[in-house]
Amino acid sequence: MSKTTQMTQLVYQAHEGQVDKGGVEYYLHPLHVARIVEERFGYDPELEMIALGHDLLEDTWVTADTLKDMGFSQRVIDGIVGITKLKTEKTDLYKNYKERVFANSDSMKVKWADLTHNMDTSRLKTIDDEAKKRLEKYTLFRAEIEAKLEPVTLYWTFKNDHTWSKSFDNEDLMTLFANTTGLVTHPDIIKITAKFGDGKNSVLKDASELLVW
Repeated sequence: MSKTTQMTQLVYQAHEGQVDKGGVEYYLHPLHVARIVEERFGYDPELEMIALGHDLLEDTWVTADTLKDMGFSQRVIDGIVGITKLKTEKTDLYKNYKERVFANSDSMKVKWADLTHNMDTSRLKTIDDEAKKRLEKYTLFRAEIEAKLEPVTLYWTFKNDHTWSKSFDNEDLMTLFANTTGLVTHPDIIKITAKFGDGKNSVLKDASELLVW
């Protein structure tokens, strides 16, 4: 049995009897999240397992030790832990939760997919004021994740009009690279810009606002 099949079976068993806000069997939600993850980020079995099990620690009897005993990798366990709200936190619960999600790239990707599915209003029986507030919060959180995940291309323009560029998976990698190469302070560089995203809606910004000099 593959680990993905094993996780799927665990998800079905652990979420048995649970329903979502629309009254639909809950185990279908992680299946949708896993599909969204693959469509957005490509085929990655361990990332799919994280997506499938993303609500296990928060909403079922399953613990991190359970996953370890079942032979799931540390990457899978860390990804699920990173997306789990901790009931032990008494203050700044949502803030601390977001910081944990942001600290793990797998958790960010799965949370993006989770929010995407949770924003599907067809899953709701009614859209009352509470639902509207929840959707607004989801939208803002997903936008924050999107900003951290989208690719960045950094451009250096030199005095001789030559431009050199390098692409990065996210802003953090761009900043680290720019600060460790010496290219930031090169005397022949007259402009540094960062282009975010890879589509028509890409935004061109002055990278000096983003770099730690």
